Amino acid sequence: MEAKDIVAVTGEAGLFTVKTNGTKGVFVESLSDQRVKFIPAMDPRVLPLEHFTVITNEDSVELYDVFHSMAEKETETPVVEPNSANDALRTYFSAVLPDYDEARVYISDIKKIVKWYAILKEKKLLPKKEKKKDE
Repeated sequence: MEAKDIVAVTGEAGLFTVKTNGTKGVFVESLSDQRVKFIPAMDPRVLPLEHFTVITNEDSVELYDVFHSMAEKETETPVVEPNSANDALRTYFSAVLPDYDEARVYISDIKKIVKWYAILKEKKLLPKKEKKKDE
């Protein structure tokens, strides 16, 4: 399974994988409970995770880069529970992504990122970090 096959569906909890993609819509399967849902093609609710970014003070960072940072720092900074206190969530996220924009990255965003990370880690779907070639 590739990173482009993992999607979020607006209004639905958790993450999904794309099972089949057709002209009338897409079938997605929940990573949590393997339920399959049909999303009509005209419905813009299916968003690939590879398109998500986190806003920083300078620019933005791809969500998968945040996941890699979480994985790299997990031994020194254990991942907090998504239902932790707001201060604990912000402290944790500051350790993972020090320059994130605290005014535009909400607690609900941090909770969702922590939940998604746990799902991907449990299913062993965290993509490997690709080394960029010098051109």
